[in-house]
Amino acid sequence: MIDSIGLKPYYHRESYAKSKALLNKLWDEEPLMGEDIRYQLASIAYQQGLYREAEGQLAGGRQKMDMSEKNAREVDLLNKILWWNTPRLGLKFRYFSDSDDRDNIYWSTRFNYPFQAPVDLWGELGIVEFRQSGEESLDGKEITTGVDWRASEMIRISASGRLRLMDGSEDSANGWLSTRFGTNNQNIGLRISRKDIDTLEARRADIETNNFVADYSGRFYNLWALNIRAAYRNYTDDNNRTDFRIGWRHYLPSIPYWQFGVDAKYSDTKRDVSLYWSPQELIGLDLNVFYQRIFDADWALNMRLGLGPYKEADESTQVGGRFHADLNKAWRNRWRSYLAFDYSQTPNYNSAAISAGLTFRF
Repeated sequence: MIDSIGLKPYYHRESYAKSKALLNKLWDEEPLMGEDIRYQLASIAYQQGLYREAEGQLAGGRQKMDMSEKNAREVDLLNKILWWNTPRLGLKFRYFSDSDDRDNIYWSTRFNYPFQAPVDLWGELGIVEFRQSGEESLDGKEITTGVDWRASEMIRISASGRLRLMDGSEDSANGWLSTRFGTNNQNIGLRISRKDIDTLEARRADIETNNFVADYSGRFYNLWALNIRAAYRNYTDDNNRTDFRIGWRHYLPSIPYWQFGVDAKYSDTKRDVSLYWSPQELIGLDLNVFYQRIFDADWALNMRLGLGPYKEADESTQVGGRFHADLNKAWRNRWRSYLAFDYSQTPNYNSAAISAGLTFRF
């Protein structure tokens, strides 16, 4: 019956407003189908990131759900929803290295507390170490806290702040404020921040940046995706940098798990300095291959490989690009882990990073 109302084309295209309207109309006409429709509405709300609304749909107005009354499909969806609607505690690690003989190490523990309203409060305690060949390392501790607010179905707002207490250099205070407006298919984002430059020499020189970022993300008929991003950085050492990127991705229904696309990018810094990476009139074009797959509902693999011509300032054109892979695992219903690797290459610079994490929900 639900398929007969023409829901599938809208659902699979992520036209969730139309999907909800069709389901609510059917509920009015067929009230005995309420439980099945509740599940469909909860599933849509979950896909939209409206986790409190999704749990409310499954609960059906009851304060506490009786799990024995739920079928396997509903229990599976509920466990996914509860991941976001209950407190979580996690451990994180990241290691970064680049071609300028710099290495950074980050360790932290993070706690997320979701309120009954669509507001999540989180805090993170960590340690950081900056290294560079031939230099004494620089260590510090950091405290970060933030809040994420889903103001409405179309508006998301996030704010966070970080205090770094360094041994051997100036302490620093950083902040971020971002908002995203729109639907899952069409949305724009704005972000402003003031943050450290994470290299040893930049931290000793107390260099920070004021950052302004705007981006657009759009999906069309569940076959095409367009992403545009523009960013401007103003450094406290009287430098500045401009970045622009436009990316196009195509999903092929005949080839599941695979997508193909192209990225064009431009980056330029006012002055070339040695304290941090400062690309000079860098132009790049990546031909991308994506692979995304969920195995047995417990494992998820995401991979991206982009290769293409890159040119910087007056130098000759060279092959550059980037690679990303992350593996995510859900261990029963209360544990999740991830492992990720990133590598990027431009004519005069390359970097690599490994990150991992383990999180428990209460």
